Amino acid sequence: GRFMHIATERKEESTFIKKKTVMKQEATHTDFRKSAEAIMVSKSPASVIVNVQMDIVHVHGDITPFLLAPQGKPSHNLMKMAREGLAFELRNAIHKAKKSEETVIKKNISVHTNGKQSMVTIEITPLTNTVDLHYLIQFEKKIIPAVVEENKSSSGKINTIQKQKEQLEKELSHTREDMRSVTEDMEAANEELQSANEELQSSNEEMQSLNEELETSREEIQSTNEELIIVNQELLDKQSELNASRHYAESIVTTIRHPLIILDKTLRIKTANASFYKVFNAEVDDTEGQLFYEIQNHQWNDNEMQSLLEKIYTKEERLTDFEILLKLTGLGERIMLLNAREIVNEHTSEKLILLAIEDVTERKAAEEKLITFAEELEDKVKERTAELKVSIEELKQSNMHLDQFAHIASHDLQEPLRKILTFSMRLQDKHKEGLSTQVKSYLNKIEGASGRMQTLIKDLLNYSRLLQLERLFAPTDLNEILKSILNDFELLIQEKKAEIKMDSLPSIEAIPLQMNQLFYNLISNALKYSREDVPPVITITSQILTEEQKQDYPALNPFIAYVKIIFKDNGIGFEQQYADKIFTIFQRLHDKETYIGTGIGLALSKKIIENHHGEIFADATLNEGAEFQVILPIKQAV
Repeated sequence: GRFMHIATERKEESTFIKKKTVMKQEATHTDFRKSAEAIMVSKSPASVIVNVQMDIVHVHGDITPFLLAPQGKPSHNLMKMAREGLAFELRNAIHKAKKSEETVIKKNISVHTNGKQSMVTIEITPLTNTVDLHYLIQFEKKIIPAVVEENKSSSGKINTIQKQKEQLEKELSHTREDMRSVTEDMEAANEELQSANEELQSSNEEMQSLNEELETSREEIQSTNEELIIVNQELLDKQSELNASRHYAESIVTTIRHPLIILDKTLRIKTANASFYKVFNAEVDDTEGQLFYEIQNHQWNDNEMQSLLEKIYTKEERLTDFEILLKLTGLGERIMLLNAREIVNEHTSEKLILLAIEDVTERKAAEEKLITFAEELEDKVKERTAELKVSIEELKQSNMHLDQFAHIASHDLQEPLRKILTFSMRLQDKHKEGLSTQVKSYLNKIEGASGRMQTLIKDLLNYSRLLQLERLFAPTDLNEILKSILNDFELLIQEKKAEIKMDSLPSIEAIPLQMNQLFYNLISNALKYSREDVPPVITITSQILTEEQKQDYPALNPFIAYVKIIFKDNGIGFEQQYADKIFTIFQRLHDKETYIGTGIGLALSKKIIENHHGEIFADATLNEGAEFQVILPIKQAV
């Protein structure tokens, strides 16, 4: 018998199936694999993803029945890898999918693989929700079974050939339709290119015309520029003339508030201003052209003044603050102050003298009164100074006695405490075995109370000394002060696992010893009043106060610069209503058993700030932490 291939009918779906009916959304995914994942999961056929250049960027399943690597140089181009009979259909289907943005399916495509014929269905899906457009191409293969024909009649063969012919005609019809579609698209693209070419030619002609107009404009601008140069030179000449006139006028205007006159080289008056005629009750006809020292009944006739005015011409000197006493009608005796200088009229090159006259009678009288007042004030100051010296001496004696009393009191108070501590320790050392638990507890309380009393006496002594210390201000680097204090607390910082954060601090004019005590007290409090099982975090920052910020603190001197240093911690804090109370001596917010202290540290800190003419404020929240703001002058006021 013989084997014949059964001609199968190839169908092409002319209608395009939309996978989703929703409108195309704006591309939001950058990974095309994720975009295609949902589709590939539900469909198991072999598939590839290609970009707009037809390069394969992802492969799913076995694609060897449909795609084959080309000979020679490796390539991932879909068209180069397509099997015989598949390339044209792929290109046509991708073109339709790109144009319609919808899924395109082509069925029953005849493909030859290793001499065998099979029917392939391809499905092209545009991945429109990616940044760059990609296509998902799925392949499905159907093998054409071979049928044995035995004793086939000639009429059966004719029917088979007829069916094959009809099938080929259908395929040819589809192919022609595809070719016509591609041809129409190519013609449309060609028309668009032709139209664009015509537009470019038109634009080129417009640009050429515009270039010619610009060339004409350039020549016009060049001509205008030459005209402007000529006009500019004329303006410069006029400006020079105006400058000369301005200088002449400025020389007069410099003393326009007072009477002034202009003299020639013979000391004749050429002109005078309105103020001169008003003050001296003179007339123009009796003034201009007259010798200066002969006008108004020769009241300006002063040999020394005349000699000085003449020297302005000969030696180019100036007449400065020359006083002359005049007897003016209706005004009586007046003291006039004269100033004169040489001026030049640049138009005529004539040298002239500008003479300014100022009535200083009232000023002289005020100066004499001021001198008298100053003398009286100096006598009173001397008298008050003598009284202050006596008071200061008495104060020094009082301070000396107070200092002696403080030392004696501290010694007399500490001696009994030392004995109490000594005997208490001896009892515990020598009779340790025989003492009951209660007695040991009493002895421990005696030692604790004695220790607190010693600390209290020392703090009181320090506080009293702070009131008496001579205030010797010196440049003080606060960074060095802080470094020294942190070294003192090194073991306690390690024990509490504290974290210290600090800015660079400025150098200020201060008393170094008191700055050391201030920083010690504030950092000691931050470490002492930390929360249990919470590592302390202490932050130290600083900033220079601006003029606006200084207005928030009325007690500060507005004429000097200040720095604000902030000590912030995350400790137990306190209620804000006690913010002022904590700076009072012996005031405590906690019991002595829980937090050891005397209640003097912050009072001492406030006194140090007052000694430096600064301010200190506290801001806190219970169980969250406290913040102490210290404001100090960078330089002390003179």
